[in-house]
Amino acid sequence: MKSNYDKFPSVSIEGALWEGWGAILSALSDALQGNAVLAVDCYPGVWYAPLKREITNLPHALCIDTADLMKSEPEILRMTADFVTEDALFGYMSNLELQRYFDPEKLQAARDRINAHTGTAIVFGYGAALAGPANVLVYADMPRWEIQLRMRKHLVDGLGVQNRHEPFSLQYKRGLFNDWRVCDKHKRTLYEKADFWLDTTLPDSPRLIDQATFHAGLNKTASMPFRVTPFLIRRPGVASG
Repeated sequence: MKSNYDKFPSVSIEGALWEGWGAILSALSDALQGNAVLAVDCYPGVWYAPLKREITNLPHALCIDTADLMKSEPEILRMTADFVTEDALFGYMSNLELQRYFDPEKLQAARDRINAHTGTAIVFGYGAALAGPANVLVYADMPRWEIQLRMRKHLVDGLGVQNRHEPFSLQYKRGLFNDWRVCDKHKRTLYEKADFWLDTTLPDSPRLIDQATFHAGLNKTASMPFRVTPFLIRRPGVASG
């Protein structure tokens, strides 16, 4: 018998889609007018520097990286210690707000620079939406499974910390108990605010959708039975299936 098992389930919707950096930057450029502010907020696990490099190909007079506005790494490690814990496996679900990661004086100074700027200003990075009102808000999302694959290859860091050198188990534990909780809470506040959603899971094939398409996808998926893409883990000497 031929299997009818679908390894790649999907939900089809109609809407706006831009694929490739040329088309994406053109769409964002068209949306920016005059003294505009473009905020590109991010989920942990994106390839931060390459993504920033692509976004800043847009003509701009000012660029602010939110990584420069955060508290120091030792402060963030102390702030998150109760959730991550020193246990090899267990932690506590974080109740932190993303706002707590920022140095208040640095954040206010950035807001003042944005308010005084002439031309296009780009605010890039985790919590970019917190730097103030943006004319165009983009959210660069990232699925958990892809984040884990990048963690295993030591390609990405945690939220406000440089921990890619750590064993995968410790990176995953920080993500599970703290980083993903903090950023999920922040992301939920942007569902009605983000003008575009950016997918860079396939780095050579970035894709951008607008707000209407994003909500169409959520509404259709939530109103019907659906199944997520399965994944199987193969260990040496053990068959998967």
